[in-house]
Amino acid sequence: MASCAKDMRTATAQACEGNHMSTQTVLSQQRSMPANEVEQHATTGTTPPVVAASPAILDRIIAFVKRFVFLRTQSMYLLVALWIIATYLHGEFQYMGYLFIHSPEKGSGKTRLLEVLDKLVYESAGIDCAPTAAVLFRTAKGHTQLLDECDGWVDIGVLKNILNAGFQKDGQTSRCEQERSGAVTVRKWPVYAPRAIAGIGRDILSDTTQDRTFFVEMVRQTKEEQREKIRGRRFVSEAADLKKEIEQWVKTHRAAVAELYESMNEAELPYLKDFRDRTIDVSEPLAVVLEIAYKDNPEMRERARLDFSEAIAAARQEKNNYAPHIKILKDLLAIMEGEELIEQPSVLAERLAVPNGTKPVFIELEISEALRHYGFPQKSHRTDRGPRLCYVIKRAFLKEVLARYAQ
Repeated sequence: MASCAKDMRTATAQACEGNHMSTQTVLSQQRSMPANEVEQHATTGTTPPVVAASPAILDRIIAFVKRFVFLRTQSMYLLVALWIIATYLHGEFQYMGYLFIHSPEKGSGKTRLLEVLDKLVYESAGIDCAPTAAVLFRTAKGHTQLLDECDGWVDIGVLKNILNAGFQKDGQTSRCEQERSGAVTVRKWPVYAPRAIAGIGRDILSDTTQDRTFFVEMVRQTKEEQREKIRGRRFVSEAADLKKEIEQWVKTHRAAVAELYESMNEAELPYLKDFRDRTIDVSEPLAVVLEIAYKDNPEMRERARLDFSEAIAAARQEKNNYAPHIKILKDLLAIMEGEELIEQPSVLAERLAVPNGTKPVFIELEISEALRHYGFPQKSHRTDRGPRLCYVIKRAFLKEVLARYAQ
């Protein structure tokens, strides 16, 4: 048995290398297998099948994109990863927001991001640097369109109308077409499709088109920020493997995503409710993917919600009133009775309880992170349980932080 266990650890390490997964992840999956199956694999020298946990697909997409693309706002990697998965599911959604990849100067990585997307998104139509209206509406259905150099499009006025309609499921355009008989008929073309649009400048798209997009700001990299170069076969092979994982995840979770999205008619996700209606429209599909991906890991889900709400605020140029840190600070201000509060996070968690007092709204860790993030000091303070390390919360400073970041 000792020899079998050693062989199992060797096989596990090899599996980790082949699948870019940690040994801890694979072992945890093996521990969930029946004992007889684990022993069988150890005896035969084969590797147990590795089935990644739901959140792992997002982690792997983020890690892959990070290797080749630099984004100054870290939370944007999560938004891009969610958008990639959502392209496979866009038929389940009423709206599909575009990615607007822009920079102030050339050489900032816009086309590089499109190249990465081209290998990962659902049925890419390829990268088009000079699309015509006919190309846009004839290749919309069943494809993801990647559009480059939009600052140089000569017929932007015509394309604008298709882009403005194409983020909504029932968007369409009509064209007269001549049949072989010579008769002319009017044909309606669906224009709904996932799209990523890239160009130099923030104002190259009309206000209406911008309102359908997530702004993804690109900047020229410093030497310290340089990413890997895209190298032919290796890049294509790794991207193809990741794409297969995405397709499998979508196949497994499509029904759950569709069901949760449909329920948004009766209820809304709390971290989206303070955004504008249009922002909610285009963000809900990505949020639903997030919720399903992290449904079995509440702690990771809460952190992802925070990152996602931060990314939405940046990508939609709106204030983020949901961010848990801000909500914690607001609730702390509400319970303060004097000008200063000195307390442990565990006690604060108890005080910030839901009305019936059955469970805290925020766990200690989240409270500590919020207070530490905004610079609230700590000091040793004597309590009835002896000396404890407590946070010092002054009303004036708390109100100042909220005035700066929550308005």
